[in-house]
Amino acid sequence: MPQSAPPIQPQPGPPIQPQPASSVHPAPTQVNTEQLISPLLYQNTNPANAGIYLRLMPTGLAYLREIGMKVVNDEVLKISLPTITEQIDAGQVSIFNAYVSKYWPPVEYSLDLIAPNTFTWSMSKMHLRASGEFEARINGALLLPTVPIRGQFETLLGHISLAISVRLLR
Repeated sequence: MPQSAPPIQPQPGPPIQPQPASSVHPAPTQVNTEQLISPLLYQNTNPANAGIYLRLMPTGLAYLREIGMKVVNDEVLKISLPTITEQIDAGQVSIFNAYVSKYWPPVEYSLDLIAPNTFTWSMSKMHLRASGEFEARINGALLLPTVPIRGQFETLLGHISLAISVRLLR
């Protein structure tokens, strides 16, 4: 009968002593990382090799795809669009306080492992309705004053496609 090795007992480090607090500015505390990491983690390890192998099966990719789509579907309506200002020949146009008011999820989406180290996530046939405010300043011709035009807008963006590729490197 083979003998088993005796269990390894962790060696307790010195206790962390509280630092006196200054009444004006508290002093930053210095913590020794050796006190926070168990010595068992240093056994049989090599810093050059993390020791993690990952195998993704088609069912795992399908699960990640569905979780990713749930996150996208939950977060799209929370997006606040930035202010956009463009110069045109006759003046300037600005869009502000814009937001996504309606979202139709993509009809087609996929998460594929292209090479051993590359993921591609693609979505297509998404639709968004964006709403907000606009302001246009049209320069008058022949010394007429600049005419400001202000209002609200609503636009439908259809058949949006998005593809993201991520390559994992050592």
